[in-house]
Formats: sequence, structure tokens, C-alpha cells
Amino acid sequence: MLEQKRKNIRLHGFDYGQAGGYFVTICTASRKCLLSHVIPGNKFVSADIQLTELGHIVDGMLHETSLRTGIRLSDYVIMPNHIHMILHIPMGGTGHTIGEYVGMFKSLTLYHWRGICNREGRVMGNVWQRNYYEHVLRNEEDYLEKLQYICENPDAWVQDDLYRTE
Repeated sequence: MLEQKRKNIRLHGFDYGQAGGYFVTICTASRKCLLSHVIPGNKFVSADIQLTELGHIVDGMLHETSLRTGIRLSDYVIMPNHIHMILHIPMGGTGHTIGEYVGMFKSLTLYHWRGICNREGRVMGNVWQRNYYEHVLRNEEDYLEKLQYICENPDAWVQDDLYRTE
């Protein structure tokens, strides 16, 4: 059987540990809706996010990973099957890259979730998709566009490419 070579989706030669802002999206395995439920809004009230048990762990581990790496988590939304976040590496760096942040976050989340599943006799299954998407924020306009996307994502859930009903 031939081994398929995975395409590297990172910018060639770019240092993902350098100071700046990054928009990151992490998806669940098979895009399963494991993290939250979107309660639709209407023209007067915005949609609301209700986190699942795993979603609460994810929320805590986003902050825990930020504390451990020094990479600042500024804005985020935990959707049913994906997370959008804006991360900032301060001037002078932290000694950690965006990839290390994502790897540590996924690892911490799985560690805590596995503990709950084992205690309660649940089958855990895969939680995270293998990779993640990132976009280097180029300027304030780019940042504001991604921030607006995060804020409006729950209201646009049924039009989202990642929308699932399960």
C-alpha cells in the first residue's frame, strides 16, 4: 500500500512562534457535534451557546493552555463541532508556537475527558480532527473581520459549512 503524503497547510518558512495575532479553528473528529448546542435566536435576541460536558472541559483547557504557554487567548466561540479563537503571541515571544498551543490544548482536553469517561464507564472515541486551520492576522482590519466572524458564528450556524444536526 502506498503511503499518502499529507499536504502541509502552514506557510512555508513562517515562524508561528513570532509575535502577532492568529485566528485558529479546531474541528472535532468526523465533525461530530460534541462540544455545544446552538439555541437559535430571532431578530431581537442573538443565538445562545450551551456547552456540553466536554464543551466545559474545552473552555477550561483553552484558558489553562494560555496560562501554560503565555499565548493570550483573546476571543473565541465553542461551536457544536469546532472552535474559533484568536490567539496573540506577545512581543518577544513566549518560547511556544501556535502549533504547540494547539497540541497542548488537545492533549489536556483529552486527558481530562478520558478521566471522566473512564470513571463513568463511557466509550470515549476520537475527539479531535488531526490538524487545525490557522490564519495569520495581518492588521487591525483583518483582526476585526475575524472577531466579527467569531461573534456572529452562532447566529449563522445553520448556514455554516460545518453545520450538522447530529
